[in-house]
Amino acid sequence: MTKTVTIPDDEVVDDTTTTSTLTTESYEKSCIEKKLDFLKLAVNMSVAAAVFYGICSGSMPFINKIVVTTYDFRHPNFIMLGQMIFTASLLEMLRKYGIVDVPPYSIALGKDVLIASVCYTFHSVFALSALGDMNIPMYNVIKRCVPLVNLILAPIILKKGRPSLCMVCSVTLITAGCIVAGQFTINSYYSKILYCMGGCPCDSAM
Repeated sequence: MTKTVTIPDDEVVDDTTTTSTLTTESYEKSCIEKKLDFLKLAVNMSVAAAVFYGICSGSMPFINKIVVTTYDFRHPNFIMLGQMIFTASLLEMLRKYGIVDVPPYSIALGKDVLIASVCYTFHSVFALSALGDMNIPMYNVIKRCVPLVNLILAPIILKKGRPSLCMVCSVTLITAGCIVAGQFTINSYYSKILYCMGGCPCDSAM
């Protein structure tokens, strides 16, 4: 004897809907994983860039000081030119090997970065001239005046409006600390301090 069982329409399982739901969930999960991987990579690259910048920024005054004083090579223009050629050559080599993503040099690109390049040139020459007789701690103290120059030039060049009161107070305290720290040695390094202060606007304009 054969018994027929009838399944109601509302209990019939739609395989297409189930498969579509699973596919959507898998796609969303894959997108989330890709976003997390991208964020991890971005954070790692940011940390690596910050560490590399800190090492370069912290070591350059010491290296330049050794070259200028220990080896008595007091030619800041030549030192600056050599450093620029080395940096440009290194970036070009890394670009050709696909390690860094920078546009190749062109006349149009040179015109776009002309002002920044001129400011960097003056900043480097001023800094190297200042390091000739000034000690590194005093040099770093004077360089802390750059935020004050940024505060003055930002509304003029970038047209960003007036800075907030909190920012003005913070920068004023930093600059006041620089003045207090340098008041005992300003007479000994008067000309070199002028060189260092001359590099602050160039550093800010970059």
